[in-house]
Amino acid sequence: MKHYTEADLLETYYTEPGQSLPVMMHLADCADCAARYERLDQKIRALGACEHKPRSFWARGRDAIAGAFAKWRRG
Repeated sequence: MKHYTEADLLETYYTEPGQSLPVMMHLADCADCAARYERLDQKIRALGACEHKPRSFWARGRDAIAGAFAKWRRG
């Protein structure tokens, strides 16, 4: 029996239901892959519920420039 990789399972997670049918049918018969898919689902849902919001690209760039400028001024 072919087992799917985490990359395959992740791709299936974000695929339209009709396109993921072969993998989903495999998950119905394979407890190992189904358990790994469930763990992946839990991790993705936990990330969505995370209260920490990453800083924007612009905020990180602004901080990097300010830090470099401060270092340059100190000599």
